[in-house]
Amino acid sequence: MSNNKSSELKVEIISPKGIIFDDNCHLAVIPGNIGDIGIMNSHELILTSLRKGEIAIYDKSDKLVHNFEINSGFAHNEKEKLLILVD
Repeated sequence: MSNNKSSELKVEIISPKGIIFDDNCHLAVIPGNIGDIGIMNSHELILTSLRKGEIAIYDKSDKLVHNFEINSGFAHNEKEKLLILVD
């Protein structure tokens, strides 16, 4: 696997107070209503509501680099970008 930026996923987490996170990662795990969902670059398109839980952001070494507790929200991805709106 190449270490170039094209293998990374752009993640934006936005709350009513503003942007919480805006960076690239290798993997993001989000608390979907029917279970946790792992999303990487080029994941099939999703639009899902989120339950109370944790958003986990991992680097290319599968090391947890950020985590965010949320109460609810929505997530949508397109190719290299994941947008998460949280309460």
